[in-house]
Amino acid sequence: MSEIAISLSNLGKVYKLYYKPADKVLDALGVNRWLFWRKNYYQEFWALRGLNLTVKKGERVGIIGRNGAGKSTLLKIISSIVTPTEGTVQVNDRIQALMEMGTGSHPEFTGRENIRASLAYQGLLPAQIQEKEEDIIDFAELDEFIDQPVRTYSAGMYTRLAFSTATSIEPDILIIDEVLGAGDAYFTGKCVERMKQLTVDSGVTLLFVSHDISSVERLCDRCIWIDRGKDVMNGPTLDVVNAYQQQVSIQENQRLKAKNLKVSIGGYKKLHLDQYADLLLIRFSSANGRTNGFCLQQVTLLQDAQEAASMMLGEAQDTNQSHSTWVILDRMSCWTNPVSLKNEGWGRGLTENKPGLQTQGMLVFNMYVLNPNANYSLTVRYLSPLQDSIKVELYNGNDYIHLTEIKPNNNREIAEIKLELPESVIHSGKVEEKEQVLRWPGSNEIMIDKVLMVDENGQEKVLFRVGEQLVLKMKFSARMAGKYPVTFCAVLYRTDGIRVSCHLSKEGILDLPANKEQEVDLIFGEINLGNGGYVFSVALYNYIDTELRNEPKIYDLHSRIYEFQVVGRSVVDGSIFNHPSSWRIVDG
Repeated sequence: MSEIAISLSNLGKVYKLYYKPADKVLDALGVNRWLFWRKNYYQEFWALRGLNLTVKKGERVGIIGRNGAGKSTLLKIISSIVTPTEGTVQVNDRIQALMEMGTGSHPEFTGRENIRASLAYQGLLPAQIQEKEEDIIDFAELDEFIDQPVRTYSAGMYTRLAFSTATSIEPDILIIDEVLGAGDAYFTGKCVERMKQLTVDSGVTLLFVSHDISSVERLCDRCIWIDRGKDVMNGPTLDVVNAYQQQVSIQENQRLKAKNLKVSIGGYKKLHLDQYADLLLIRFSSANGRTNGFCLQQVTLLQDAQEAASMMLGEAQDTNQSHSTWVILDRMSCWTNPVSLKNEGWGRGLTENKPGLQTQGMLVFNMYVLNPNANYSLTVRYLSPLQDSIKVELYNGNDYIHLTEIKPNNNREIAEIKLELPESVIHSGKVEEKEQVLRWPGSNEIMIDKVLMVDENGQEKVLFRVGEQLVLKMKFSARMAGKYPVTFCAVLYRTDGIRVSCHLSKEGILDLPANKEQEVDLIFGEINLGNGGYVFSVALYNYIDTELRNEPKIYDLHSRIYEFQVVGRSVVDGSIFNHPSSWRIVDG
């Protein structure tokens, strides 16, 4: 008897992305296969590709990764809900899958009727159904609502019903896909305990997808990290979770730094769109339309000779715009579907466009902050064209500027070439017209120019551990020289809106030159906050009445803008705070 419960080999799943709804209908009816001239009416999107996985009987395997990584597609293939495009799937045991909300239930049936229908579908006799029914209702704790139609249930109530029903019978393989996120903490704890009983005591094989890392750690002894449709890491749960959280921390650190920088120097308009990044749009094109032999495999962006981002064309999810790099697929972009380069992986070529239109393919690097003082370059890995040169261009916001040309190379080997990025596209994201910035109404005699958070060594930081020191640096300047009464203020909030603490300096008179940047620091003691996100409001007051009898007079105020994260507390308690702090004017 095989000890393997699930075996996947070179698994892949592709979806067709149609340019028009009518194309999808024609394809479903089989009409397009007869219209041989209609070749460019869809693009391929590989949700998974080249994935290999073996799960032994009785294993508890967690699957983690960001939204859109391919986790749910993988579980649907294992559960036979979706058919794979390539590769093999072997499942040796009976599966019980708890997938998307609403799956397998009838909204007009009552909760009790749905329980009976589900158990009958699984082959239970009426006596067995009656015995299980009461246990399911007791576990779900839906006594008052069990005879109401399921369409009247909240997401949490449906989760209770679905999980209780799915786990009432011991399956050989239990698949849980994120649905517990809709339940409350109390019921989620009950679910974890029941899954432990099923897997540890009865030897049930478990595949558990969740964004709740703590539940994965408690429940699973092995973990798989999936990103862009591929298996990034597979091993002991703690090792995989640590590696995943480290990458998430790096990405969150970059995002928050970019956000704080952009809003600090005037990019408030971008704040509302959640667009803190600098986009680099690269175009590969052929002026005469002939692209015979050209196939692009990899483009890497280097910052000071170190890899900053890399684009692997033809790999799974290379068109997914939720990632830091992606290929643009539209009517104007002439990329082919992914092309196999045998032992060299995958790539994309260029197909000839319609007469009068340029043959071109575009890709994007989504960089949070491009440093004006850094040196940038591109490394391009491609299969050389046989006849014609390929132009490489960069979009500067108004037009495409020429970088270089990839010359013909008849040996058809993988080659590399470096391209220097012009300084004209390296910018810090400043908004040219300060008048467009949305500011709190104030006199604006003194303006806040920049705010950032640093550690005790002066290094900019937005991800702090409990016990570390945080210094809030506020840079400001007066529009006209003079002596000003100034009170500095910083208010700390949790990102859910709860105010944590308020920090006011003593009122003082500052002799300020015109348009010369000054700096004041708010020095915290050791951070003593619960895990989670926090945000600062900062302000400069001319006058503030701490007893709130008179309206304060404001020079400038940035409300709930500057965000940071705290990690490292084993018990989450956002109410904890004890921060002796002091203000320090930096001599300028």
